[in-house]
Amino acid sequence: MSESEPDQGQETVSANEIRCKGFLSKWPFAHILIGALYHHDCPVQPYIPIYLEVMGIFQILLLVLSMTPYFKNFKNFRSSMPYYTPFYCLLILFFLCWFIIGNVWIYSIYEPNYKRRYKGYCNETLYQFAFWITNVSYMLMALFIGCYAWCCYCGKSNDNEVTEQTIQVEIQE
Repeated sequence: MSESEPDQGQETVSANEIRCKGFLSKWPFAHILIGALYHHDCPVQPYIPIYLEVMGIFQILLLVLSMTPYFKNFKNFRSSMPYYTPFYCLLILFFLCWFIIGNVWIYSIYEPNYKRRYKGYCNETLYQFAFWITNVSYMLMALFIGCYAWCCYCGKSNDNEVTEQTIQVEIQE
């Protein structure tokens, strides 16, 4: 077997998957950068920059864990890691809980005063980034859930059509 041919059972990575993960890898760094740059610029809710930094770190960690099966040293790694291990499940659970807590911190002060001369201000760049990243997350979740529901619905309707056609053919014979 030549080096260019994949082993039996070894999954190949599509170019689209690499592009998608490459695109997604930029967002966590933006979370960390914005959170670090404006770490002390939101006295009205000082946890927002911390939320962004931790969210970015965990997104990078989850992205790296999702890519480990494709590294050369992990040929048979996909069957055991990362998807159903207790560690990965705990990371996902923490990520979801942290997301919910961050929502409370962000939406509870909507819309803060952006002027620094007031005691209860929040930097506009920091707050707008956190606010819109959260909103986009909800939009993407709705899109994925909608697509999943649509695929399930279309899959069931196609199965019913095939079953009805099979029954009609059997009756005609």
